[in-house]
Amino acid sequence: MQIKLTFDSHKLKTWLNDLELRQIPFAEASALNGIAFRVQSAVRANLPKKFTIRNSWTAKGIQVERATKSNRVAIIGTIDKFLARHEDGGTFKPMGSKSFSIPLEDIRRNKKGIVTRSKWPGRLKGKNIRIAESKRGNGKIMLKYQRNAKPKLLWAFEKQIKIKPKLDFEKTANAIGEKFMATEFQEAFSKAIRTAR
Repeated sequence: MQIKLTFDSHKLKTWLNDLELRQIPFAEASALNGIAFRVQSAVRANLPKKFTIRNSWTAKGIQVERATKSNRVAIIGTIDKFLARHEDGGTFKPMGSKSFSIPLEDIRRNKKGIVTRSKWPGRLKGKNIRIAESKRGNGKIMLKYQRNAKPKLLWAFEKQIKIKPKLDFEKTANAIGEKFMATEFQEAFSKAIRTAR
């Protein structure tokens, strides 16, 4: 998922001299990069408020492709497909497998709340491990049976999942662009004029 940031300085150019006109590409690129990194920081900061984050690579996956003087487009996006699904939401089916594997409340996690490989569905075997149809009728569940106690709910295998939109990536980008673009451009343009040769 990517969002492209651009800036239209066409009207401004009619009021500038030759020196100032030559600095427009640099100022535009610098301003766009400033906005892109503001968006990156805001989206990263909002992740723990919207999701249960148990690692650092989710935030690191929010990346910026810088604008340049020759290509005045800054791109901000995420490399993680699972995170992109939370922007627009919808119903999704698994790719490359028959179902989504979803850990349930009884599966053991480490101190960070992560399910380690040893607890993945393919690693759990034994006479007390069974797979049954889900009561909701849209998949199966993996249970661990034990004497004189209720079965433990380990994994759910869903044929499809419904996700509500909550990432607000585009909304955040638009809000930051409207609020800070003029300031970013003014600062970048002033710097370009001061340092012009």
